[in-house]
Amino acid sequence: MRRIILISLLLIIFVLTSCGTKPQQRSVGPLSYTVKAPSVTELTKTEGLVTFYRDDKEIEGKIFLPDSGSPAPVIIMSTGLYALYPEYEKKARDFTDKGFAAIVFNFVSNADANSDKTVKDQNIRGLMASQVLDLAAVMDSLPSLGNVDSTVVYLWGHSYGGLISAYAGAMRQDEVKGLILVEPALNNGPEELVPGDPDTMTDINEVLSSCDLNTLIFAGSKSKYGSDPGAYDAVLDSLRNAEFIRIEGADHLFAGEYGEEMVDKTCEKIDSWRQI
Repeated sequence: MRRIILISLLLIIFVLTSCGTKPQQRSVGPLSYTVKAPSVTELTKTEGLVTFYRDDKEIEGKIFLPDSGSPAPVIIMSTGLYALYPEYEKKARDFTDKGFAAIVFNFVSNADANSDKTVKDQNIRGLMASQVLDLAAVMDSLPSLGNVDSTVVYLWGHSYGGLISAYAGAMRQDEVKGLILVEPALNNGPEELVPGDPDTMTDINEVLSSCDLNTLIFAGSKSKYGSDPGAYDAVLDSLRNAEFIRIEGADHLFAGEYGEEMVDKTCEKIDSWRQI
């Protein structure tokens, strides 16, 4: 009898586990994909390696948690073109010092480009669709991560990652509290998310014209964006609740003290958004 009960319990556990890992069909804009629960390896109580899953691809990332032990609002950080997440770990830790959970990850296309240098020589057209799907899969995975408040999510993006965060946030406004875009590459004209598929044609300014999210756009005075007073005029005209912040002395990378200033100003603005 005990043997039968034990076998039954094992079968129940197997079924529940299988249901939890079964890929789920999702979509973002005109793009569809499958996602399943991520796997997490704890490094410390406040850091862990994460593998997210999108279609047949693995997205490697890392999660940083404040030491409060309570579910924390989360900032998902999208890297610049061909950049890898270790370049953003300092900024992620700065956010956790302010009480946020922070997630950094490698876009599949960026990881491929760093493992195969010939990829960098290819036209970047078509990367947007792949990266939007990666970010969407990370967003879908939040409820499976411990000590993360998946109801309070901010999308942070640098350079090309700013374009990805802006698009994904506009497409899923009900899942996002705000956008933080650092030197975002938002000056591209209309293009097909999937090359050769006119049904995926998108104009980021048109997409953002229907976006009600609170948005911060940062630029450095020593970058091509920050040195051009009109660089983001079209984007600011499209967004309904956007603010432009120029950081004196910062270049495109916002490294060191300039990154810290960006984090400080971001957290100040988020506090003001919460009070509205």
